[in-house]
Amino acid sequence: MKPLLANLILILSTQAAVPQENEKLQATPDNSTRLPVHESPFYGVSVFTENDFFSPFSPNLDDNYTGGLKVDFITNQLQFLRFGSLFKKDKWHIVMQNVSYGFTVFTPNDLANDKIIRTDRPYACYEFISAGSAFVKSATYKNIVGYEIFAGTMGSQTGKNIQTTIHKNRWFGTTRPVPEGWQYQVANGGTFALNFRLFSETNVFQTKQSNNFNWLQCSWMHEVNFGQYLINYAQGVRFNLINVNRVFGKSFSGAQNPVLPTIAGNNLGSSSNKTSDSKKKSVNMNLYITPRVRVVGHNASLTGNLLAKASEYTLAQKDVIPALVEYDMGMNIRWLFVSLGANLTGRSREFKFQDKAFHHWGGIYLALVYNPG
Repeated sequence: MKPLLANLILILSTQAAVPQENEKLQATPDNSTRLPVHESPFYGVSVFTENDFFSPFSPNLDDNYTGGLKVDFITNQLQFLRFGSLFKKDKWHIVMQNVSYGFTVFTPNDLANDKIIRTDRPYACYEFISAGSAFVKSATYKNIVGYEIFAGTMGSQTGKNIQTTIHKNRWFGTTRPVPEGWQYQVANGGTFALNFRLFSETNVFQTKQSNNFNWLQCSWMHEVNFGQYLINYAQGVRFNLINVNRVFGKSFSGAQNPVLPTIAGNNLGSSSNKTSDSKKKSVNMNLYITPRVRVVGHNASLTGNLLAKASEYTLAQKDVIPALVEYDMGMNIRWLFVSLGANLTGRSREFKFQDKAFHHWGGIYLALVYNPG
């Protein structure tokens, strides 16, 4: 079972239009003219899961980033997540807000070994609840900023219980042994870990839109994670390809609301424009690929640092590689109130004696979004 949240760092990728409260001004797809648009509330639920058996490059191997899950309640109606007047209604429109539950799981390769494996990474599980919000700048619709706050438990037994059940019952076709080393996981038994995520995305280029379609839209993306679980900074360029009924800032691009830098997650919404061609616009899709680099300052799933509970086995900070190369690629499609998508994600070696130069995993999501009007 492999990654779900990572570089839970998304991150998420549904190209559905996201509604708002009042009649506002919005840029047209080429951002040359601003027209009045009525935006309405929306409410939804999304489920996103990652696992290495979803990847054709390393199917069902259960090593390194093994897997994860994130369940989101999504809307644009939680005004307290504006943080008072920090994101004022007249300057920032809400793209999406989430209240979520999730977990992410890491294991060494030799699952059958009931001893500490000092030549591989430790077992680790982070289980959390989170809340966050993303906003688009109303003056231009070219700039998205957002945050997510995570409160959770490092050393949760959830990873052990789920992985053991899957392997004992041979679910999903796994032939891997039942894991025997979870008693040596980082902070085994559980300790509190708080984390924050800040992100931004800027529309830097797009081809001319014709008949609700454009070939290419490029975004420059930044992400900062800091707290007891992760401290890192990532920067990348997202190439959105074959965009059908997708407008930057309204049809949210992916990886904006991941579980942490370990997950490429999904961002969702629903169309709010009740025009004569609303049926035609009920379908929304695109493909994307995002190469990025990440500078790593701290990773508790490797070192156990900044946690209140000691671990029986962790890696030394000097063995953690401080710069990583990553990618995520995938597709998103929405039809009426249903959104779904799939992605592949990869990351270069995280510690010096890791047995593979690049680790791959895959993810899928499903979302149901209701827009009353």
